Amino acid sequence: MKRILAFSLAVIMLLACMTGCSSKPSYKEDTVMTVNGVEISWDEYMFWIGYAAMYLNYQYSMYGMELDWSAEVQEGMTAAQWCVDYAQKTIVQKAVIDAKCAEMEITLNEDEQAEVQKSLDDYKAQCCGEDATDDQFEAYLKTNEYSNISVLRSSQTTTALTNKLFDKLYGEDNSKVDGNELLALAEENGYTKANHILFLFTDENGEARSDAEKAAGKAKLEGFMEELNAIEDKEARYARFLELKEENCEDTGTEAYQFAAGTMVEEFYNKSLELGEYEMDIVETTYGYHLMIGLPLDLDYSVTGGANQEPLSLRETMVNKMFTDQLEQWQNEAEVKMIGEFEDFDFTSVFGPSGFIYQSWADRAAAKKK
Repeated sequence: MKRILAFSLAVIMLLACMTGCSSKPSYKEDTVMTVNGVEISWDEYMFWIGYAAMYLNYQYSMYGMELDWSAEVQEGMTAAQWCVDYAQKTIVQKAVIDAKCAEMEITLNEDEQAEVQKSLDDYKAQCCGEDATDDQFEAYLKTNEYSNISVLRSSQTTTALTNKLFDKLYGEDNSKVDGNELLALAEENGYTKANHILFLFTDENGEARSDAEKAAGKAKLEGFMEELNAIEDKEARYARFLELKEENCEDTGTEAYQFAAGTMVEEFYNKSLELGEYEMDIVETTYGYHLMIGLPLDLDYSVTGGANQEPLSLRETMVNKMFTDQLEQWQNEAEVKMIGEFEDFDFTSVFGPSGFIYQSWADRAAAKKK
């Protein structure tokens, strides 16, 4: 699968091309900020705040909770402040992606542009019906998403450009990246691989086993380890290990685990780091006794992740990390400037009890004149 871990929901939509700016720049009336000289309008800025707000509200609704915009969702950060922070980071990241694509002459061909249009047409039909006009779609977006077709087209275009940028940097099949470099990166980030034969501390009925049963289970694993250590050829040793695992392991998983910190219990992870290739030891965890065998990292073997994560190979995982790190570097290097009144503007003030106070820059401008 192609990427883009790093890409969370925020990164997949994004904006802007790099331009120069004069020593005394003149900005459009509705310019809120610039990223490397590219102007970001009020409507575009508010679109991303709205996007963040919908995302956060959805997360709360999943747990049957009502979102209070003034309540803290992170230490020292209210829900409204989180949305503003989320939006600004997304805007900056989109801007640097678009700028790099322009710099590297990465563009969409006719077929790719047609895919962007199809995506917009499908979304219009989903929101407004098959026969909806663009005007009806614009009205829907303004009312429900603080958006417009132009902003959506820009975000979808950046999505497609992001994939092409990835391929340009690393190759369509990650072919431009040296495997040894990826293995070194995996080791630096604490990835390890191991297999095990598990003796559980509970029986098939979920009842706790007696101390005598536990001692017998451990002794059985020790016997396996003694047998396996007598096999000098590593491949033959592992082949016999797999036979013993199939006959004796009480883990529901049948494959080896390739993982980083935080995926498995700490004792299992730490022991895996300690073991050399095809070395063995027994470790105790809250689950039971594990006869573990260390294995070499394998770039084409999947990485063990969360229950709802689509498995990626170690190669894909590490190249995704390289891309994420590169995007973060570009983002940190970007020159970001808030313009005029917006240098000290409290964007959380645009949130009312029922959502946004203004639906567009024009609405805000009209309200200020009253």
